[in-house]
Amino acid sequence: MVTILYGRSHQIVLLYISLQVLFPSMAEVFSLCVVGFRLSMGTRLSFHTTVRLHFDSLMQACPIILLLTEVICTKCPPGWQHFEKKCYFISTSTKSWLDAKQFCTNEGSHLVIVNTKQEQPNVYWLGLSDSAKEGEWHWLDGSPLSVRFWGPREPNNVGHQGEDCGSLRFDGKWNDATCSMTEHWICERQSIGSTCY
Repeated sequence: MVTILYGRSHQIVLLYISLQVLFPSMAEVFSLCVVGFRLSMGTRLSFHTTVRLHFDSLMQACPIILLLTEVICTKCPPGWQHFEKKCYFISTSTKSWLDAKQFCTNEGSHLVIVNTKQEQPNVYWLGLSDSAKEGEWHWLDGSPLSVRFWGPREPNNVGHQGEDCGSLRFDGKWNDATCSMTEHWICERQSIGSTCY
């Protein structure tokens, strides 16, 4: 059991916080167990006496603790999908480009920025706009367009309102669209190692 816990030491801090809320006394025993791994052999003997008082409880809890770390520690928040090193929230409703952008910002993310063909979704708002200067398209994070998937004769800025927001068409090509239209959207953010939510 000790070897298993030591091998998962990268999850100890996150798990300790969770255990303090759920099982205050077990969190104390668990932290003693972790500290024990770092002690010299002489000190471990006295440490062992302290932990032995709680040994039976600890042995019953360790498999549960390890199971909990697998269940509650993930790379993306609930409702988000992990792909490569990023998390994606795929909407089931529609919003205008500005409302979708604000939703993503509130979630600590941004509208999807397409850097590879694999990231290319279908019929969604992109984090792409030329609202600052007509014809100069930029991603919301300020990065230049490294790839372009514009449809034929796009961007074309058609209509009296203009088309300053990037969206995806059914054929997977980019389109400049009126920002007030409602579309589905995808938020994108970096995944966060083994974070517990």
